[in-house]
Amino acid sequence: MARRALGLVLVFLGAGCAQVAGGAASADPSEPKPELHAIQPAVGPTTGGESITLRGANFSKDALVRWNGVLGENIKVVSASEITAVLPASSQVGNVTVTVSSATGAEASRADLFSYYYGQIGFDDTTVLSTGGAPKAVILADLDGDQRVDLLTANAAESSLSLFIGQPGGLFASIQRIDLPSPPEALTARDVDGDSRPDVLIAAGSASRMYTLRNTGMSGPNLFTLTATTQVGQSPFAIATGDLNSDGLLDVVVGNRGGNSLSVLMNKGGAMWDAPVTVAAPALPAGIAVGDINKDGRADVAVSSYQDNTVQVFTSVGGTLMMAGPALMVGSGPTGVSLFDFNKDGFLDLTAVCENTGGVSVLPGQSAGAFGSAQSYPTAQYPAMALAEDLNGDGRTDLIVLNGGSKGSLVVLPGQGDGTFVSGNSSQRIPLSIAPSAFSAADIDGDGKLDLAVISQSASKVVILRNQSR
Repeated sequence: MARRALGLVLVFLGAGCAQVAGGAASADPSEPKPELHAIQPAVGPTTGGESITLRGANFSKDALVRWNGVLGENIKVVSASEITAVLPASSQVGNVTVTVSSATGAEASRADLFSYYYGQIGFDDTTVLSTGGAPKAVILADLDGDQRVDLLTANAAESSLSLFIGQPGGLFASIQRIDLPSPPEALTARDVDGDSRPDVLIAAGSASRMYTLRNTGMSGPNLFTLTATTQVGQSPFAIATGDLNSDGLLDVVVGNRGGNSLSVLMNKGGAMWDAPVTVAAPALPAGIAVGDINKDGRADVAVSSYQDNTVQVFTSVGGTLMMAGPALMVGSGPTGVSLFDFNKDGFLDLTAVCENTGGVSVLPGQSAGAFGSAQSYPTAQYPAMALAEDLNGDGRTDLIVLNGGSKGSLVVLPGQGDGTFVSGNSSQRIPLSIAPSAFSAADIDGDGKLDLAVISQSASKVVILRNQSR
């Protein structure tokens, strides 16, 4: 990606020599070459102004630091192994080359240690769509295979789905209603029959059923058809998929509040299911996530306990779920959980949104399916769910946390690529015009930036947040 050159010339006088910033001074071969080992934090806003610490070796007392050729401000050489500087502004996001140089021309450059993110997070929230009554869940995905993002909500007050087909330019067609036998509580869209089209699975809380809607490939409200109704545990509240027995087919795990249980449904092919197997879950299960935690080729399950302030891991053994290890301590009142490899070390990390604590707990994945201690990041009151996405454009995965209440918001915790996140004043808050209940993320308009769809159960609306960050 092209970067606009910044014409910056500085002259330094001393010791009988002059250095012109950006010029080609002759390096002294006897001078130890500087080394750049680490930068903390590893990300910074395009607006600049953040204090950055660089660590390495052989830094000279007159060392300068540049980000893609742009000189940092207030540079202080703390020691031969540490420099602090104020980050300059940037016109673009992503990885940049950071260079430490001396007056004699010796320098060290690294292009893998620092990335800019959008310093000004901005969204256009003027698009508001009316859904069916009391939407409980929302999905943004290409459901009809036309390479455009569609929108689907599950509406509890009228036992229906609301389908909005994506149009050119990131617009949506008029609402289409798909009736259901009973009120939906949760939904997911995954290809469960192997035809490369996303099907829809719905947890129906009051009916204690799971509905399977196969994707027909047809247009309009006939895009999905109800093909299976499956009895699960009492009051199902969440649904997730994964290949539990490594047969290439997606199986289903349903979390049930009534009776504190999980219902495990093995895929027989053709979107048909074996009889569900009931697995005892921790008290007041509130969130489930599925992923291969112990790297044995089979998906495992993590379940949060709202009552015990813990997350319990269940290992899949041939499709049977077995409790693995002690419960993991997280913040108070955990609800949504997720599994994602934030630091790309090959092990899934665990996140738990904690309603009473007002933040999110992140547990780093380790070998043999173990996790390190939880690191807590404050967000705001009543956090309800979190998504792991690169919202700020720096190539690293961020956490986007939805906070409920009448004055709801989204808080972005920029990821640093090592499994940790920037919080406090460097986190970014997006106020919402509705009382939110759930959200989804996708590039709706094709501009390379992640957009959001936020639903409000109380208002029966969905607000489209088009990303205009810079």
